[in-house]
Parts: sequence; C-alpha cells; structure tokens
Amino acid sequence: MKVLPAGVTSVADVGSGAGFPGLPVKIMAPGLKMYLLEPVRKKALFLRHIVSALRLEGVEVLDRRIEEAEGLEVDAAMTRALYSVGEFIEKAGRIVTEKGLLLLSKGPKLSEELEGLDMDRITVTDVGLPFDGAVRHLVAVRR
Repeated sequence: MKVLPAGVTSVADVGSGAGFPGLPVKIMAPGLKMYLLEPVRKKALFLRHIVSALRLEGVEVLDRRIEEAEGLEVDAAMTRALYSVGEFIEKAGRIVTEKGLLLLSKGPKLSEELEGLDMDRITVTDVGLPFDGAVRHLVAVRR
C-alpha cells in the first residue's frame, strides 16, 4: 500500500500463487477491482475458495498466464517474486493503462536487475520486515 498511488481503481496480481500480495491489498483497499492471475489450476481453485470464504467482492481469478490475458487493462500490475524488473516491464507493461504503474517486491539482488533500465521511470522504496529485520525493495515503474 505504501507505493500504490491514489486514484488506482484496478490492479492485477500477476502470478498470484496463494494470493500475495493481491488479497491483502484488496482487503486493505476494498474499493479496488482486483484480478488474480494464476495459471496453475490448483492454486486458482484455492484462490476462488478464499475469495468466496472471505466474501470479497470485486475480485476475479483468471487462470491464465500474463501472456494470455487478452483484453485485460488495469491501472497497476504487481508481482511478488515471479519476474525480474526488466521481464515484468516487458510482460505486464501491455496490460497497464497509459499512466499506469508496475509494482514489484524485490530482495537483495535488485541493483543487478536495475542495470541498463531507464531509472527516470523507476522509484525504489525500502521497507524493513518485522521480526528478522530483512529489507524488501518495493519497485515502482511508471509506464
């Protein structure tokens, strides 16, 4: 939520897995339209169950890969650990609106991934994790 700007109304969690970060973001911002993209059938069924059990409205589970998400357009796309920054720009950039945002959570090797990318479009916010003191880098890429 720290890097999700005001005015965002639709978000895709690409490679949602068990629903992170998409489901916590949806719970914290119930007005968002959330798309959970998860191509693994078993995981997609789990996501549908959780959405139903929590009675979340405005959540759609899409059991397909980002490359197969034809017609999907969102204000922001996020992923936790599925792609490098460059790969995510390439794959998810096409589903984000003209003034949209790509959001990634990255670990300690972020600087290697940023080499050669247009840093004028990229903002990095460091967040300390509770309990173990590890740092995650929240990367925001403006389209």
